[in-house]
Amino acid sequence: MEDQHPLAYKTLSVFLQKYFGDKKCERALEVGCGGGILTRDVLHKFYKKIDLFDANILAVAKAIENNSDPKISKTKPKMNNYIGSFHCSKMQDYLFKH
Repeated sequence: MEDQHPLAYKTLSVFLQKYFGDKKCERALEVGCGGGILTRDVLHKFYKKIDLFDANILAVAKAIENNSDPKISKTKPKMNNYIGSFHCSKMQDYLFKH
């Protein structure tokens, strides 16, 4: 995200830094996660665990693949340190459980 959308990355990072400060919240849900780039580049700094949700199974598979990509692993933190769970469903069909 930082490479492709530097202004969005900076804006979101500044907002979350002002909102959360140095504390980390327990959990977040990235809806429409795609390859998990937002989680990998920004959200993991502010949340202990992030669940990834997308209606497209290929997008969820890409997020899993990004976790094992050696080029990404060298420059970014390992996603499995902060990924909670993967969900593949349309929002209107998903049954939320607590």
